[in-house]
Amino acid sequence: MTFRTRLAAVVLLLTHPGLAAEPSVTLNDPRLGELSGLAASHSAPGFYWAHNDSGDIAQLYLLQPGSPQLQVHRITNAKAFDWEDITSFRDPSGSYLLVGDIGDNFAVRPMIEVYLLRESRHQGRPALRLLRRYNLVFDGGPRDIEALAVDPAERMVYLLSKREVHPQLYRFSLDALPERPVLLTSLGAVTSLPSPASHRPQRAGGISQHSPTGLAFAPDGRGAAISTLRDSYYFPRRPGQSWVEALNGNPQALKLPKLRQAEAITFSADGTSIIIGSEGLPTRLLTVRRPTAASAQK
Repeated sequence: MTFRTRLAAVVLLLTHPGLAAEPSVTLNDPRLGELSGLAASHSAPGFYWAHNDSGDIAQLYLLQPGSPQLQVHRITNAKAFDWEDITSFRDPSGSYLLVGDIGDNFAVRPMIEVYLLRESRHQGRPALRLLRRYNLVFDGGPRDIEALAVDPAERMVYLLSKREVHPQLYRFSLDALPERPVLLTSLGAVTSLPSPASHRPQRAGGISQHSPTGLAFAPDGRGAAISTLRDSYYFPRRPGQSWVEALNGNPQALKLPKLRQAEAITFSADGTSIIIGSEGLPTRLLTVRRPTAASAQK
């Protein structure tokens, strides 16, 4: 192994009783030093799409854990004011990504944007095509959002706020009318972080160690994962439960090594694993097996 390879990818092993550990990776590539979003690719098995926080241009990075190589994909006709999260899904028509330009630390943006991209392969390589942009407006004024997930069965996109007294869950339809702003109204508060019993309100406009920084739904719709500034959590979802009900249940904390600032979380394409990413260099990707139904109830 060359010195460059050793520097770019260091394989670690997680040791967590009760959860099957998988290899995790430390990247030392300055191009992805502010990792803020992570989503599994559905057209390139084993690969993940990632992006930086504010300060980068409109581009995505395709990475494979364990490899030092990054593929860079510029997104034409898109802006990157404050990209905070990305999610992916597959339906009978193909594979897609949703990128959220949704960050608003000071609640000053009258409108935020989410980009819908089609994921495909061209001459054997992954390719992206921008399909549309959703312009989103909050009922009651701007909100800071860092967490985005999609439910393809419902054809709904969900957003979880960060700087409200209690995080609020919002949603909009993938089939919203084009070229028109979409009004977002809260579905309800999420008062389960770090648990329903120990949840505390935040100062309005402020953050706490339990403020959500990322959201992901399992591909089978039977669970969700949330990253916060301190820990990451798995929420099982029973049949018939709404997402706001599921996210207000008792979560299972993912007892992982401490990260500098966990900003990205996703499920693997097959739904068996959860991957958490950290801002700052070196960029760390921690992987853990998704809790089973039995372990999630403990």
